Amino acid sequence: MCDAAKPGIPGGHGASIQHLSERYHFRQREPIALVEPYRAIIGAIGEQRGAREIERQEQEGTQSGLFFRQAETFGDDVFMRAKLKDGLPGTEWMDITWREAAENAHALGAGLIGRGIQKDDRIGIFSHNRPRWVIADQAIQGAGAIGVPIYPTSTDHQLLFILNDCEAKALFTGDKSLLEQALRIMPEVPTLEFIVCFAPVTDSTDSRVIDFDALVK
Repeated sequence: MCDAAKPGIPGGHGASIQHLSERYHFRQREPIALVEPYRAIIGAIGEQRGAREIERQEQEGTQSGLFFRQAETFGDDVFMRAKLKDGLPGTEWMDITWREAAENAHALGAGLIGRGIQKDDRIGIFSHNRPRWVIADQAIQGAGAIGVPIYPTSTDHQLLFILNDCEAKALFTGDKSLLEQALRIMPEVPTLEFIVCFAPVTDSTDSRVIDFDALVK
């Protein structure tokens, strides 16, 4: 687990949010954190088919499925704790519950799908340790994509090589300095379509740069 995050318990553009959530659920191989909202979303395509899908998912074991299943079990227990708030460093420890983490991962996964992420697309995570690193990793897996961790100490050359080698379609960056580094090499990564910054982005006019909170919403 991250240095800045301590574990609490061992162990298509224009699409509606509901439609994106439905697509996100079916890319996972396990149920999401809350079963009732899941059933409400899939109700439009038939309760019988939905019941079969849930049963099938429950029989398959994946790391992503384990995370969401644990979130169902532990709910409001503390999952992570960090001196970060809304993506910015702070002075006080902030608790993140299992439920909050799962809901954010679910919403972020739907946001990625809304930006065109497909099954087996590669998405880089270029950041220091922080709770949003963990949430992004779960969102990527739940959306059916593949996460590619990248050391935040990487040079421009190293970052460029990794992104081109895995043919990354998107990239998460930790703070503004890492975002600036990613933007420098972005013209040389033809597959890279957009960058999501864990820290708030309020002054960028680049349409390829997305604020984490905006994507979650």
